[in-house]
Amino acid sequence: MSKPAVALLGLLVTACPDPDDADLPCPLRPADNCDVRDSECQEHVRGVIACVREAEHPLPAIRVMAHSDYIREYPPTLTPAEQRQEDQEARAAELLGLLPPGYKPSTATEARPPYIHVDYASGGIVIGVDRSDPERELFGLLYAMALAHRDMESDLSARLAAQAASWDRRHALYAAAAGESTFFADLAWSRTRDRDTAAARLSYENRIRDAQDLFADPAEPYTTAISGFLYAHGAEYMRHAYLAGGPEAVTAAFEESSGSMAHALGRWDLEIDGAFAEIDAPVPDPPPGFRYIDQDSIGPVMYHMHRIRQAGQASSTEQEQQLAREWVGDRCLIAGTDDDDRVAVVWQIAGPGGRIDRTIVRATDPATLAAFEALFPAT
Repeated sequence: MSKPAVALLGLLVTACPDPDDADLPCPLRPADNCDVRDSECQEHVRGVIACVREAEHPLPAIRVMAHSDYIREYPPTLTPAEQRQEDQEARAAELLGLLPPGYKPSTATEARPPYIHVDYASGGIVIGVDRSDPERELFGLLYAMALAHRDMESDLSARLAAQAASWDRRHALYAAAAGESTFFADLAWSRTRDRDTAAARLSYENRIRDAQDLFADPAEPYTTAISGFLYAHGAEYMRHAYLAGGPEAVTAAFEESSGSMAHALGRWDLEIDGAFAEIDAPVPDPPPGFRYIDQDSIGPVMYHMHRIRQAGQASSTEQEQQLAREWVGDRCLIAGTDDDDRVAVVWQIAGPGGRIDRTIVRATDPATLAAFEALFPAT
């Protein structure tokens, strides 16, 4: 599956602001007194994030551009061949109920500011804002600064490259990074003297329920549901880590939870033994005219969405935790042709030791389905 775009701005969390108290340990200025385009505001935000994370880092390189220039500089870049593969992968996701029928992803760049993101290649932050929403801009810079500090400690670009073969592990890393950055941005935004009290008061339950609604709704693309998961489940996981042991425990949770999305899905209080296993059974040659265009592990959150959408069920914390506890691994194969629109998808779910416990086969037409079911008998 193609990587969904990962939004870099969290939603503001209601807390107990005290912006006029000079004795606050990590005082964050009001948004109307901190223009994120100014170097002095950027240094202020760096100091606030260093304070709440209890880890000092230099100010990353920051590039500021007009919002209109940002839109021109970051257009979609798919080649025709890449677009065809993306369309085939989208058709496979549709067959699994992870995209609504006839889904066509937008190729247009969203034109609503603010745009603030971390450039993993350089380690810097790119800002494209227009001061139309100072509070969202300030929160966005808090988030990006926390993410940049994690990048300085963990080299996220190298980690993403190392996990390129697994959609599940890539998105576990996204959930860990997005969850940590959201939590620390919210902690700074709370402007509360006692950070432990602030962390205890923060709640992501409403956002988790929103993500669960997206999991269950077949009219919603999986990309939207996964984005909700990254921030909601990821931030809640890191909040509990912080309450258990402060910033050091957050770093330990970052390392542990980036192995699979099962960790964030199961929440902090669930024992995940991490005994994940790859399915290494040989893959048979595809039927004549077909080729495999993707082989990946797409993980427990996607499987959870598939199961509850097929059954017409709501998503519950109990279901999520049970699956997280039992999760071992999976292998998703997508096959297509070069000259027509036929697509098949084979999804194998692993049991203990990596054995294949379940095989799901879907295809665009009966003949293709029969050909692939002959190669991959359903279990």
